[in-house]
Order: sequence, then C-alpha cells, then structure tokens
Amino acid sequence: LRTTNSNHSGLILVLFDVVKVYATDAMTAYQNNDGEYIKNIRLAKKAHNELMSAINPADELGRKVLKIFRFIYTT
Repeated sequence: LRTTNSNHSGLILVLFDVVKVYATDAMTAYQNNDGEYIKNIRLAKKAHNELMSAINPADELGRKVLKIFRFIYTT
C-alpha cells in the first residue's frame, strides 16, 4: 500500500527501506553463520542501484545524496 500511494519522494523512501531490510537481514544471517547472507547482500546491492537511479542528479541535493550512495556502494 505504501508504494501505490507514493509520489517520487515516497518511492525513494520505500527503496531506502528495502535496502535497509536486506542489509539488516544480511548482517543477521552472517552473525548466525547462515550462508543466506550472500543472497541478501546481492539483493541489497540491487535495491541500492535502483535507489541511486531514482535520485535526480540535476539538483544540488540529488548530487550530494548520490555522492554519499556511491561512497557506500563502493566500500
């Protein structure tokens, strides 16, 4: 329901939530020696890429956010 009722900014927030959930699931699986953490890392990266593509690089805030996300993605 949250996705269907959202504007562009809302979609970005939903994507951010998805990245957070996959990353948290990956950390939990890793701590429990569960091999599923690799799958969750891949899913988090895919969602992160989608999130980056949803941000508008034409405005100043968008450029700043993209810089932060690129840093996160490459580390």
